[in-house]
Amino acid sequence: MSTRVLPEFLLLRPDTFDEALSLVDRYRDKAEVLAGGTDLLVNMKCGTATPSIVIGIGKVDAFNRIEFDPENGLAIGALASIRALHDSPDVARYYPVLRDVAHLFANVQLLNMGTVGGNICNASPAGDFIPPLLSQNAHVVLGSASGTRTLKLIDFFVGPGKTVRRPDELLQTITLPPLSTDYHSGFVRITRTAEDLAKISVATVFSLRDGNFHDVRISFGAVAPTVLRMPDIEAFLEGKPMDDQTIGEATAMAAERISPITDLRSTSDYRRKIAGAALRQSILAAVERSPAQ
Repeated sequence: MSTRVLPEFLLLRPDTFDEALSLVDRYRDKAEVLAGGTDLLVNMKCGTATPSIVIGIGKVDAFNRIEFDPENGLAIGALASIRALHDSPDVARYYPVLRDVAHLFANVQLLNMGTVGGNICNASPAGDFIPPLLSQNAHVVLGSASGTRTLKLIDFFVGPGKTVRRPDELLQTITLPPLSTDYHSGFVRITRTAEDLAKISVATVFSLRDGNFHDVRISFGAVAPTVLRMPDIEAFLEGKPMDDQTIGEATAMAAERISPITDLRSTSDYRRKIAGAALRQSILAAVERSPAQ
């Protein structure tokens, strides 16, 4: 008995950014974009993705970059690998929570082949990079043959597996504003196994001034149709002392502000019960790390 590993498709491999945009503009809904392939190829093998045309952007150098500037912040090309992010000294110093996420990736193959852009465009509510990027006020730059547009990352997602990216657009760059080294950041992911998607995840970013919380950003993953920012909890913590009572009151709010589902990885009841504990762990992990590390 023979098994067909992949359905038949036409593979197009542009050499330049303009050529890639031209191909996407020409084929639109008929094509899927291949970056690292850790999601698309699996979906094609399972039959949940059946594109007749695949546009592989692996040869386009413009997508493969990680650049940092103290005034403008961090720019991550859509093709930048998880490994490149993990190994970047600028990421380790100024955006260490992103290195934390990269370090959690399950195995060497995913580290080397998986891309930050693919993790975002997959638009999974359990996507590991989305909560920390949201908590660092990330934006996405979308390119098309007619020009570019920049959106807040939180406005990019509209549902599980769904984004506002048009069929004629490519994700070009993820940008993060400068984050001074006096900020603390933490990420917690609770899973069944190291290689599994998150049951729940939390990314927390804040500064401490005279022992009080300031500029708090909190994002939860795997608890709603899209990754959530928590403006109510952020506002509650603003200006309050970083102590057990404050953290306890904030964590008690978490279960009331999420809308989890029951799926193969966990139940909605369990996710509600551990949301506060995950938030506490994220805050404490952030505090334990020296800001300028």
